[in-house]
This record gives sequence, structure tokens and C-alpha cells, in this order.
Amino acid sequence: MKPPNNAPEYGGIDTINKFTLERLRYGARLQQQTGKPILVTGGTPYGGRPEAVAMAETLKQDFHAKTIWIEDRSNDTAENAAYSTKILKQHGVTHIALVSQAWHLPRTTQLFEQQGLTVYPAPTGYTTGEQQLIAQWLPEASALTKSSMALKEYLGRLPN
Repeated sequence: MKPPNNAPEYGGIDTINKFTLERLRYGARLQQQTGKPILVTGGTPYGGRPEAVAMAETLKQDFHAKTIWIEDRSNDTAENAAYSTKILKQHGVTHIALVSQAWHLPRTTQLFEQQGLTVYPAPTGYTTGEQQLIAQWLPEASALTKSSMALKEYLGRLPN
């Protein structure tokens, strides 16, 4: 998670980042295909507005999603799984499609399964290499972002 965005183009309120937008877009698509509710999860580890609230707002306004459940207390992925599972089980849900970035999904799936849910991974936001041979040899700034994501995932897999 990143600190709040305080996006001036949205009146200075905290909003979602590009990775979250990828997940929401795919989640909305799955809801359109299945008619199932969407649960968004994310609290305020850096202060500001809960990430889940901003996510629900985007789903409603930009993707016209219908049933949205909100878990807004969690501050990390393990808490996302624990608090979300309580809400899901209150609604009788034990099988879920779990939408996350492809690179984050192995760890996320494991954490949700540890809570007793049957998880159907729904990856999005794949990271791929350049298709043209010459482009593979050119440096790109996005490599720093990919390295940062990889390091955070490796650290997230370390035992607490």
C-alpha cells in the first residue's frame, strides 16, 4: 500500500493508485459476468481515508458496480485476509475469486486459504517483457518499480 494520494484532480481527496485501478476494473468485469458481490479491503495504514472506501467509490462511480461489501480495518495483506473472511462468512461465502496483481497473488491466495476459504485466483496486472529484441536491451524506469514490487513481495513472505 502507498500513502494517501490526495489527488488534486479529485478535489484533494485520497483516491486509488494505478495498481488498485487494475484490480477494480477486473473485479467489476467479473461482477458483470457472474452477478456476485464484490468485497473491497484496505484500511488506513498511513492515515487518511480507508483504501476500501476509495475503492468502493470508484467501483460505483466509474464501473457502476452493484453490491459492494467494505472491509476498512486492515493494514496489511494478512489482515486483509482475516478481516475479509469474517465478513464473507457472515454472508455464507466460503468460495471466492480473489483478484490481485499476478505477482502478488501467490502470497495473497495462501493467506486467504489459511483463513479457511476456497480461493480461485483471478490475476490481473501481469508484468511482461518487451517483445522486440532491441527494446529488451534498452533501460527503462519501470524496472525500478518492478524491482521495488519484487522486494516487497519477498519481504512479505518472510515469517513474522
